[in-house]
Amino acid sequence: MENILLNEEQIYDLIEISCRNRNLELLKLLNDLTQLKGFHIGPYLGKYGLQSWFKEVSNFGIDITSKSENVLNNKDIYDFCIMNEDLELLEKYFNLIIKLLMS
Repeated sequence: MENILLNEEQIYDLIEISCRNRNLELLKLLNDLTQLKGFHIGPYLGKYGLQSWFKEVSNFGIDITSKSENVLNNKDIYDFCIMNEDLELLEKYFNLIIKLLMS
């Protein structure tokens, strides 16, 4: 199988598609093709309320708390929790932060 070369914009488009369609398998495949460590995926998890993905995505070595001015208007997962009034996601997010700080 030949290597598939994707630019950053294409990778973020695929991340968006994966999250919007709630297709974790697509995200796993994308991680296998291009290591997603360093990509800002947390904002997408917040935008689409994907708290069930936190552990899996963290296993990719991704910091889900990160944000970038080039990704979803510099909003992070916390911003989307507040905007969507998603208290369940917000609670899961803070529990994850506490667990990371304790380890």
